[in-house]
Amino acid sequence: MNRILFISAFLLSVACSKAQELDEYALIDRTARRMPDSVSASIETIARYITNHFETNVQKVRAAYAWVTQHIRYDKDSMYAINWAASAESKITVAMRRRKGVCENFASIFTGIVKLCGIRSYVVDGYTKQQGQVNRNGHSWCAVELGLQWFFCDPTWDEKYKQANYFLVPPQAFIQTHMPFDPLWQLLPRHVSYQQFSSGKFLPGDDISFKPINDSANSFLQLNELEQMQASARRIRHAGFYNELIRTRHAYLEMQIAIIHEDKDKRDYDSAVDDLQQATKLFNEFIAYRNARFMPFRPDSDLANLLIPAEKLLTKSLERIAMIGTQVENLQWDTGGMRKKISQLQSRIAEQQAFVQQYIRTPVSEREKMFFVTQ
Repeated sequence: MNRILFISAFLLSVACSKAQELDEYALIDRTARRMPDSVSASIETIARYITNHFETNVQKVRAAYAWVTQHIRYDKDSMYAINWAASAESKITVAMRRRKGVCENFASIFTGIVKLCGIRSYVVDGYTKQQGQVNRNGHSWCAVELGLQWFFCDPTWDEKYKQANYFLVPPQAFIQTHMPFDPLWQLLPRHVSYQQFSSGKFLPGDDISFKPINDSANSFLQLNELEQMQASARRIRHAGFYNELIRTRHAYLEMQIAIIHEDKDKRDYDSAVDDLQQATKLFNEFIAYRNARFMPFRPDSDLANLLIPAEKLLTKSLERIAMIGTQVENLQWDTGGMRKKISQLQSRIAEQQAFVQQYIRTPVSEREKMFFVTQ
């Protein structure tokens, strides 16, 4: 009898705790949804309002979720217009102005607000499964870190919700309906394959109750943009191209990686040109000073060092040129022509350095004659 009473009391306490949580969420939802228009023009003002009106991170995340799902409408006219290449800022700006968008807009706005509240969040791209059928269109959702644990939110699927079914869902439950392109963002110690997700048979015995992991996500977020893309592309390639959507995502990542490398090549080339131009300017200044018979006077130690800055610039220019084309084929920049120009200037500098050294070794009374020797 005591055992029955204990179990009954336990179940009652769980029910009460759940009811209190729902009551708290209901209050947060009402407050967030009634946010004045004057403070909802941008994600910055929304985040500031949320930070000022809610204390815990869970409350802040819930408030952001409530605002997005209430004020952003799903635009069915754009449901096939997912544009991964667009920046997060543009996805946010357009949808905030129109107050409508597709999944990537929902995810970007929600994540943007959460980040501004000081909470780590990340937009995850992948595809989904509903009623046992895999949706072959891409989808975007959000990962949120709370209390050193990661959870998933899908504000698109909870648009106009009465009960939020996709708010702070643990990874082992979320994988039943959402498959990220990058296996890392399953946040599971043993990755579910694309085939297992499609069939619904995740593991032997259909057991997916294993604990989530967080270290991999934390390490990933420490990488720069290029490193993140390279790591994601590598994992996707290793997992295999199970369907065309995965193959397309991998091709997109490889394209973005190539673009970043090409941009770096352009920066290196432009910097190499700048270094060469600056070295040429210094060399011409030296020639003008020599033509003035090294007047006004400078000590010999200064004369010996006059062309060193130009030499260093040319060395730096060559180093930049050497980096071009190491990651993607160089089809734009005339690195051969640049090397030739650098080599020619280096030869001319070497000639002038030899003249300076001879000038310094020459007795002062004899130096004037050196200027009448043909250069």
